Amino acid sequence: VPALAGYLLEHNGWGSAFGLTVPIAAVALILGLAAPAAYALARFALPGGRVAYALFLAGLMIPAQLSIIPLFFELRAAGLLNTRTGLVLVYAANGLPFAVFILAGFFRALPRSLHEAAVMDGCSEWTACSMIWTLERFMAERSRLVSTFWPCPVARLCRMAASAP
Repeated sequence: VPALAGYLLEHNGWGSAFGLTVPIAAVALILGLAAPAAYALARFALPGGRVAYALFLAGLMIPAQLSIIPLFFELRAAGLLNTRTGLVLVYAANGLPFAVFILAGFFRALPRSLHEAAVMDGCSEWTACSMIWTLERFMAERSRLVSTFWPCPVARLCRMAASAP
């Protein structure tokens, strides 16, 4: 994988120190939570569904600088400060509203007749959902790219700030 090797060399050993476990785990968590949430918010008339979607959008509007100090105290209280698990949770919480916003728009754009035709042909609800999620893979690729490469510059800046005199 020459492109990945060049990317890791570009970041002065970040890949050898952390590996890609943090971004991969964060993206897996983001997509694992965002795809079902976006599907449910876009396809079903849930009580409180519009409020839940508005809360996800509100999560996009909160500046990261506003949550740094409370996040520090929460991670310290949970014993997750300076751990990869804490980093994964922070990245996932930061990327989840964006992924839900993008994927919900995609699910709303898909015609309902596609789902209805699958059910009429004898698919169960779960099989029809998995068919729709197969189509969703295209949008998940875009969401995954944004979610994967956003933490890399942030981690680099944090490392540079920590090593500053």
